Amino acid sequence: MILATISLRSTPLHAEEFGQPDEIFDGREYVKNSIEEKVGEPREIKRVPLFDNLPFLKLRAGDQLVKAKRWIRGGKDGKPRFDDEESYFLQTNNKYYFLRPVRENSDKLLLIYGSDSVIFAWDFSLANATVLEQLDERAFGEKITVESFMNLQKDLQKEFPESLRASGKVTIETPHLEGNGNARRAIFQGLAFDRYRNTISKYQLEIGREAYIFKSKKLIVGPQRAGSESPRIKPYFNAVPKIKPTPEQVAKVRALEDHITKFQAIVNKVLVQPTPFLHGFQ
Repeated sequence: MILATISLRSTPLHAEEFGQPDEIFDGREYVKNSIEEKVGEPREIKRVPLFDNLPFLKLRAGDQLVKAKRWIRGGKDGKPRFDDEESYFLQTNNKYYFLRPVRENSDKLLLIYGSDSVIFAWDFSLANATVLEQLDERAFGEKITVESFMNLQKDLQKEFPESLRASGKVTIETPHLEGNGNARRAIFQGLAFDRYRNTISKYQLEIGREAYIFKSKKLIVGPQRAGSESPRIKPYFNAVPKIKPTPEQVAKVRALEDHITKFQAIVNKVLVQPTPFLHGFQ
């Protein structure tokens, strides 16, 4: 985990860095989309703890953990129906929140996404917030240390100077708590590489009893595919079999893929866990 490798606390986060983030995810807004229109044959599930991987999560007064059948609008033959399989839901105030894939492992029940914590009660602490952060950290991207990021900037200055957006020294805070009362939150920061978007960003995750907010700011933007289409030229053209690419089109796509592969090869060398696979033309 990248945050654990940063031993010295830096200067505080400047407001302008995340005042207008390039991307933001609000867990509370997201779970609103998890409310089901209706469910079939709900039955209460009583467990202590609720989830074996997050034993500090608890039900709020009056809430229930239930299994039920999801309502599928476009079922077999296009007709709405209840699913044949059961799923897990949190029932609260006559609403059913679908818990994105809950994993059953023998007699254990595992909650997969830390952002679902916003609809549960839990004992707030930096240690418990860290468990939630680690549950979702793979979604943030491939991690880079501050030292490696500085080296990466130097390497890209020679080969891809147009990709650099960061100005000045980039700093990362160690995990810590901020605020008071119900506004108290655990703050996590890091640097991560989004391989699909070919970008390196600084991110900040804020976790509270009823908050789960992810913000990111792009620091490096590598060469982009138009519309973030398929990373392979062959399936791209095969998808439109009636259109035969001209030699010029093939050469253009090949040159772009080679450019992207070269960029990712430079980034790959500084990742905390380099990947053996690089996107590119094949």
